[in-house]
Amino acid sequence: GEFLAIVGPNGAGKSTLLKIILGLLPLQSGEIFIDGHPIKNNKSSLKISYVSQKASSFTAGFPASVKEVVLSGLTKTKKLFQRFNQNDVKQVEHVLERLNISHLIHKNIAELSGGQQQRVAIARALVTNPKILLCDEATSALDPATTSSILQLLKNVNETFGVTIMMITHEMSVIQKICNRVAVMEHG
Repeated sequence: GEFLAIVGPNGAGKSTLLKIILGLLPLQSGEIFIDGHPIKNNKSSLKISYVSQKASSFTAGFPASVKEVVLSGLTKTKKLFQRFNQNDVKQVEHVLERLNISHLIHKNIAELSGGQQQRVAIARALVTNPKILLCDEATSALDPATTSSILQLLKNVNETFGVTIMMITHEMSVIQKICNRVAVMEHG
């Protein structure tokens, strides 16, 4: 249930750490524990979701609606060629409503502002009801007002959804405003 900031200079290993936790890179040594249980073979993807710093990189004409983008967050819960069902759509609608962006459901993702796209990326990460949300500089490409609203959204997600958040950031104001624990990395 905590909100953890991970800080450190470029090249310290912050993003690498998140990729190891996600199972995208192999663990070289040590162990990863979730709820006191070690992750075997980096397998715990249904409990962990990820928000990239590049969520606002959809180019004009990208052919997907907000609904489709958020539904794509459920692909890891499906078998090959299994279609989305009405319960999946209801889950998407519920998350969009909880994040106060249900009015965007039929909009094309590429037509949204950077802040709106970031909110959609957060919705996509939350649609699987994760226990942990990993954010890799989720506010780095946003203006100060949008950054503040995204941070408030993440704080609300932490408090109301009960999701533990690990956020890589270089913004000390982020740490001061919303984080209750800080980890500093240097040289891995």
